[in-house]
Amino acid sequence: MRAGVSYSRGLQLEGLCIGRTRRGMAGRRHGPPGGSSYIITQVRELVQQSPAILRWELLAIIGGVFLFFAAPEFPYQSLWMVTAGGMISKGAFLSIGPHSWRGPVIDWCVSREDIDYRFWGLGLCTLAVLLLYALGWIGRS
Repeated sequence: MRAGVSYSRGLQLEGLCIGRTRRGMAGRRHGPPGGSSYIITQVRELVQQSPAILRWELLAIIGGVFLFFAAPEFPYQSLWMVTAGGMISKGAFLSIGPHSWRGPVIDWCVSREDIDYRFWGLGLCTLAVLLLYALGWIGRS
């Protein structure tokens, strides 16, 4: 081992790298970008530098309206109606809400710990799989 450089072996969960990693003197991780904290940092910078990106939330409103009217045909009807209402209200708030209300909420959201985003991601993935099941695309014959 050279002075000032430490090596570790095995699974590195932070960067999702398997194998041998090298850490420099400052403790900076060397490896390809793309870990979850890299993506979260990029999203934070995007929202802060270009707030007009939130106009895309209109798609959440449209998707929520479609889901709301399709929900009576799905299993777990009340879950999908609540989800549709959440999509519509979040989309409306972020795309057409006044900046004086929207700004503090966005600042609070982007200042959250990285682990909070991971839990929200797991919840959204679970909801997506449940929707695929309700549509009959997976799990039913």
